[in-house]
Amino acid sequence: MCVVDETGHVVNAALDVWPREAGVTRRGLVVGAGLAAGALLAAQTEPGLFAAAVAVSPAVWTSYDAMMRGPRDAFDDAADFVEHDVIGHAERLAGVNLRIDCGLSDPFYGYVTHLEAALPEPPSGGYSRGGHGYD
Repeated sequence: MCVVDETGHVVNAALDVWPREAGVTRRGLVVGAGLAAGALLAAQTEPGLFAAAVAVSPAVWTSYDAMMRGPRDAFDDAADFVEHDVIGHAERLAGVNLRIDCGLSDPFYGYVTHLEAALPEPPSGGYSRGGHGYD
């Protein structure tokens, strides 16, 4: 199962407790290291559902080969990467308010700068001391 499917199940469970009668039609999604790229992918997949997405230390890559030099298990294969490539499909985030934060020592820092450059509008957030997760 890919990250967006897992995120979708979590998001759908949370949405069921919010009363639709209140007129809430779009929501925000805040996710930290571990599933942060999933927040962006969910916003790309369902832009009408999310008005905002916050990703802290998103694990994104510029290529399948780059991912294979790291964790090696974020995607099933190269075709799965192409389908769910957050950087490659950055234009799908047009109109979604984004905040992306990343540590300057985070191993994903360089990739996150590529994501930021690919976005249709610059996100809020930025870069500060720190690494990935709690370091």
